[in-house]
Amino acid sequence: FFLTFLLGTWVSNDVGRATLFVDSINRQIVGDPITSPVGGPFLKSPFVDSVEFDLRQQELLYAGVPGNVPEWVGNRKIDGGQVTAQVGGAAANMDVTVNYQLRPDRLVDIYSQYGSQEAFEIQVVKDQALSTIRQIPSNYTTGEFRGSKKGEAEDRMSTVIQDRLANYVTGVAVSIQDVRYSADIETRLQEVEQAKQEAEKARAAQERQRVENATAKEKAETDNAI
Repeated sequence: FFLTFLLGTWVSNDVGRATLFVDSINRQIVGDPITSPVGGPFLKSPFVDSVEFDLRQQELLYAGVPGNVPEWVGNRKIDGGQVTAQVGGAAANMDVTVNYQLRPDRLVDIYSQYGSQEAFEIQVVKDQALSTIRQIPSNYTTGEFRGSKKGEAEDRMSTVIQDRLANYVTGVAVSIQDVRYSADIETRLQEVEQAKQEAEKARAAQERQRVENATAKEKAETDNAI
């Protein structure tokens, strides 16, 4: 104990954190991971290294292009530029966020297979997230994906990523922040939207005219009855 006291290191485990202990020589896990807060710092053996994991909500953020990052990003860490996918036969550039949390009961497996949380995120989470985000949009038209079915697409992305990573993470949530098309597609979408609005105005005008005609007819019948 005296040697441990002299050479050991004081460590702690805060809320939302987890700590694994590994042999400093063979890198094998020693004991059980600590996944709940510890009241104060405790002494760690000098022959054991600590490997920390963040159990709080994690965020992957893909947005903009180098030198042109959307304002909504602020000071948040960016994991990559906009994601490009095929939507209705056209290329769409998306700003997307993916949130998830590590499963505390699978930290030993994550360390044994990948060595760290960072490596796991790069090799597994990012790979599966980007693959899914690029795949799902092909099921929609350009108008649907940015409009009436954007929420459905987000839910499908979240479900697929969660299913693929169910052994390691929980709480996957995808949010499509923005969708951008080429200038000609944007023009076509605007024309479609304008035509839709004009059709709605025409229907509204027809309904008003129908009501006015019915009212006038009713009044005329009433006057004749008198």
